[in-house]
Amino acid sequence: MSEEPLAQRYLRDSERFMVIAKTCREKLESSKDSLSDLEREALKDGYVFHVARAAETLSKALLSVYGFFITAIIVGLVSMEFFLKNAYDKSQLEENLENLKVGDTLLDLPVFFKKAINEEQIRKEFSHDPAGEIGKNAYFKQLFTDAARLLRRLNDNELAELFDYFLSYLEAKDFCRRYDKLNLIKKRLEGLNFEDRFKELMSLLRACFSESASDNRCSWFLELLNLSDEQKKEIDSVVKKVVKLYEEDSSFKQKVLEEVRLWERFAVNIFESLLYAAYLARAAKVSEYSADRGIDDEAYLSDVKMHIHDVAKDLENLLNYFKKYEGVELIKKSEIYAKNLVKKVFESLG
Repeated sequence: MSEEPLAQRYLRDSERFMVIAKTCREKLESSKDSLSDLEREALKDGYVFHVARAAETLSKALLSVYGFFITAIIVGLVSMEFFLKNAYDKSQLEENLENLKVGDTLLDLPVFFKKAINEEQIRKEFSHDPAGEIGKNAYFKQLFTDAARLLRRLNDNELAELFDYFLSYLEAKDFCRRYDKLNLIKKRLEGLNFEDRFKELMSLLRACFSESASDNRCSWFLELLNLSDEQKKEIDSVVKKVVKLYEEDSSFKQKVLEEVRLWERFAVNIFESLLYAAYLARAAKVSEYSADRGIDDEAYLSDVKMHIHDVAKDLENLLNYFKKYEGVELIKKSEIYAKNLVKKVFESLG
């Protein structure tokens, strides 16, 4: 019998910790009048500790399997802005890339993309650390920092701020993280709106693969793909059929948009899981040992205990989502397709 995948073992551990946490809470609620002060304190701390460990092991499962998916989402969002929010053609390329400079450093898209799709390094970097520590990872920090800078040069300050807030939260000292800021980032994540970006992409494809191809992004976009005439004809035929179906067949359009929404929910749930793991990272260290706590720890734990029921409920929902989600295998395969496409496109830039 083959060994169970590492991610599945992490998920099982996360479930186990959540079961213990629920047992602590049920004991508190059912026996509160008969418990001594010490027993009550022990159960409260045990509840927090095991919810925190559930979040930690869930994040390990996600980072061990979906590290590349996380970077692919970042690449996808940046590339969408590059293609959709700016009017580029080949003659403007040098000027546009020059505008992406930060100080003396050129945040050149091909360099950024090649680093972001280095699967071997991503698996190595993301396979061990829980989210509570991932903010210290130099590769992770640089990826988010570069993405935010690129997005600002592409005039998407709102999305850049989301990357900044997310990284800032994971970089913060563990006892300084608070639920109110986590909740603010969650609300921003919910506003990513992949669907609108996808609709705009479909509009660009329609313009680029029409007879006139009048959109001034099209010639650069098509030339960038570095396709043979035969490949262009084949893609032209396929894209036209897909765009036609999308525009004329409402059931097909709804099916496609539902798939986009599934991707969005999957991505948002991954990022939210990492936020919860970061928020509870300190609790996993100090909630069981009161002698190790300082003043900062007590203030932090007070915030955690105030919100722990809501956090535990959300974590249980996330755990059930990743455990049962039927589209995971499809998304994992799609990572490979996305990686190959991005490599082909940006290798053509040299």
